[in-house]
Amino acid sequence: AKKYLSDWVLDGIVTTKTSINSLWKESRNSLVSLKDRINSNIVVREKEELEVADINPEDIKPRNYSNVTMMNEKGHHWSSDKMHESIIKDPSEFIKYHEDRMEVMKGWPEIPYEVIAKHIKNKKNIVADFGCGKNLLKNCIENEVYGFDHYAVEESVIACNMKHIPIEDEFFDVAVFSLSLWGTKNDINDYFKEAYRVLNYGGQLYIAEPSKKYTNEDRNALIEQLNEIGFEIIGNIDDHGTFFYLNMIKK
Repeated sequence: AKKYLSDWVLDGIVTTKTSINSLWKESRNSLVSLKDRINSNIVVREKEELEVADINPEDIKPRNYSNVTMMNEKGHHWSSDKMHESIIKDPSEFIKYHEDRMEVMKGWPEIPYEVIAKHIKNKKNIVADFGCGKNLLKNCIENEVYGFDHYAVEESVIACNMKHIPIEDEFFDVAVFSLSLWGTKNDINDYFKEAYRVLNYGGQLYIAEPSKKYTNEDRNALIEQLNEIGFEIIGNIDDHGTFFYLNMIKK
């Protein structure tokens, strides 16, 4: 019930057999009834005529983002191995997720991988994008970008489990995790270890995550986790409200 309510409120998705038109008719009738009560001076206040807007329910387009919500839930609760196995077996849901996500991103105040791209100044640096989706980072910078994800939604993506990417040691100068920390805590630790393995010494690691997902305690724990692997933070946590960013260096 909570999931259905959340879908209604956040995404405008009706998850019952009741049609949009039926819901619209019921809500309009309720509003007309309220208007009549107020105009009949039932409430103790100065009488005021109310107008009920004549809006066509067909003009209201509920956003079809249920697949995005569902995949994000799986991503943050399933293990990386389970997610990889599921996507390889049937990639259609994963492909649909990235199509719908492109629509969701149109309403974001900023796109994290675009923010990160502005910090990659050296055009000679080779970049690894972990959990790249459609590998859109490559369109923002002139650098050579290798994108890794469970499935090659776009032909330039290298399909693999991010815990084990098919690249030699110390190959990259920059590693990026833009909203891609899916999996268990152990999975995420393995992602970071893999990033450490493929980065040159002095290589930079950029991480972007939703601010609401991480308390200050969670962020400090994330930094401590990275420190234990061998990364050191550069500057401070960069919090933009919707997203926060970490810039780390391989020691």
